[in-house]
Amino acid sequence: MEFTRQRIRVFRNIPGAEAADVVALLRHIGYARMSEFLGASEANKAMDRGQLLVAGYDEDDYIAQEAALCDSSDPERRQICADGTAYIEGVNHYVAAVRTNPMLLPGEYPALQILPEDFVLRDILSIASLVGGIFGKGGGNEAA
Repeated sequence: MEFTRQRIRVFRNIPGAEAADVVALLRHIGYARMSEFLGASEANKAMDRGQLLVAGYDEDDYIAQEAALCDSSDPERRQICADGTAYIEGVNHYVAAVRTNPMLLPGEYPALQILPEDFVLRDILSIASLVGGIFGKGGGNEAA
């Protein structure tokens, strides 16, 4: 399984900030907080409302979904947790680099007067809820 972890960590080598920016945007949309990230335009608020309708999870829901993966006795679930953790390590490696070298920041961040935040495993679950809402129906078992 180490090959999978190495493949996921390749994120560290992606040139530029585009991939991390897309993940940051998807994370905010998944949490139904795009308005907080990009501004409270009517379109952004509508996007947030739509996400809440199909996957209105709160922090406790995401914590329970994470536990269902990482605290499971099922080796496949534990591997998904390990792979997700390796991916998050790669994303956070980029975030740390940006914090020490502002020249790596995409122009949107200074314009919005924000810095990229560290990612956690629950962020992947929020993105999964977004994808599940687009391509299927939610229901709370995305991590099951």
